[in-house]
Amino acid sequence: MHFLLIPYALLSLSFVVHFSERRDAYARSGLVLTAGITTTLIFLALLLRPVIGDSWRYYQYFLVLRNMELQDAFNYQSESDPLYVLLNWTTGQLGDSQWLLFGATLLIFMGVFLSSVYKLAGPIGASILLMCYMGYPFFIAYASSGLRQGLSLVFLLMAFVGFRQQKLTAWAWLLLAPFWHSGAWLGVGVTVLHQAMCQSVSSGRMRWALVLGLLFVAVGLSASGLNESIMSALPELISLRQTHEIYFNNNEEIAYRTGFRADFFLFSLLPLITGWLLRKKAPIFSYMGSGWWLSLYLSLNIIYHLFSFVPFADRFSAFSWFLLPLVILLQVIETRSRKMLVYFVGTIMLINVVMLQFYTGSFIRMPEGL
Repeated sequence: MHFLLIPYALLSLSFVVHFSERRDAYARSGLVLTAGITTTLIFLALLLRPVIGDSWRYYQYFLVLRNMELQDAFNYQSESDPLYVLLNWTTGQLGDSQWLLFGATLLIFMGVFLSSVYKLAGPIGASILLMCYMGYPFFIAYASSGLRQGLSLVFLLMAFVGFRQQKLTAWAWLLLAPFWHSGAWLGVGVTVLHQAMCQSVSSGRMRWALVLGLLFVAVGLSASGLNESIMSALPELISLRQTHEIYFNNNEEIAYRTGFRADFFLFSLLPLITGWLLRKKAPIFSYMGSGWWLSLYLSLNIIYHLFSFVPFADRFSAFSWFLLPLVILLQVIETRSRKMLVYFVGTIMLINVVMLQFYTGSFIRMPEGL
């Protein structure tokens, strides 16, 4: 049994109970408090995790950078991402403890995420989203094992919220994301194109025709294997970092199932399926509401289908999958059905508890000495 299973299950149950009575001021306060305690619990568990695997590699990189001059740190392994280098070097001047590195990255990761969802949904909505994400594998994994990409993902999320609220600062958040992890340029490019479409195409039907049409083409290329023939030519057309060449080399020794995967395809379609099922209860496909988020999600999911042939293709899917719980929750909220929202929250809490025991818990190892 995972060492967090009992406290996490009790907190999830408490949240569901408070949520079912959330019209009461005490219950609403209980929601915020429970979400805060759960977030703190996960934060501490991630902070104190054993330094093994990817965490060990991040820590060794941190130890090297902290002993360099800042200019040398930026020049070290010239392919490094500047904001992540700066964070490592600055934190390293305070000491060499792994807690400093992981604490700094978690504070930024969790802080930007919390700020994003609070701006989007207010205190109650943010509490629901926190509870949905605290057991979500593609949140926990990027808070622990994929630090650089995780930081870029929360910056992208803040940009998305800004674009939805028509704030110019969204562009700053968007353009900062790739300086945490250069792979985020793919997400930036798709986001810019999506924004351009929303600005230049006034018809909602035409927008959906473009998004769904391109998604259909990308899925077709992935299912037929033609995406590999087309996209594998990229290294010949543009200069790629050495660390990115692994995606285009022959890596038969890597134990990763590449190519079109029906399970990944169906999982990617979940927000579209829920949108279709809920379409009669709310204007789910309206760009004035959750339809904008669904459209952006599907646009970002195209990235995965184009690169499904590469090892670790789930890194490409993260641009869209990171948004999946948020998109579905916004759809359910848009129905204005309290009963449906209670069922949704209860179901997600149950799934998160099960996932913690059988999958997500692998990213949260018991701290050494406990």
